Amino acid sequence: MKKHTRMAVLVAPVLIILGYIASDYYLEQDALTDRFFQIHPSGVCNIVAHRCVFESGDFKLDLFDKEGKTTANATYPMDSVTLFMVDGNNESKAYMMEMVQSKYYWHVDTHIRENFENTGQAQKLRLIVKIKGGQYISEFTTSD
Repeated sequence: MKKHTRMAVLVAPVLIILGYIASDYYLEQDALTDRFFQIHPSGVCNIVAHRCVFESGDFKLDLFDKEGKTTANATYPMDSVTLFMVDGNNESKAYMMEMVQSKYYWHVDTHIRENFENTGQAQKLRLIVKIKGGQYISEFTTSD
């Protein structure tokens, strides 16, 4: 075997591994850039009756209220979840959800069930979910 061929056989695997590592860093940086996506409820959204599933591509999020505790769980780990309750004057009150067991489950105490049981009317809500550099945004109403 000639010395140039031998050197190429020894250097090629190192270059392949370094190229793989460099491309992984590049793709990770690209994933962290700020991007916005609209997420839509699939069908009628009723948080109180546990029938409110949002979809955007492969990302799915289930939003429901159980005994005054509003919970969000998703197919991907979330960095933060913010729920806004909007009143009749289009003023919103923010509820920052807290992580429960893992980044897939978040909850917060809200008055969604209480408002729905007292008025029986649809409640306008806004949702912002942050995942790495992406923000999933929705404005929707929860109904009966």
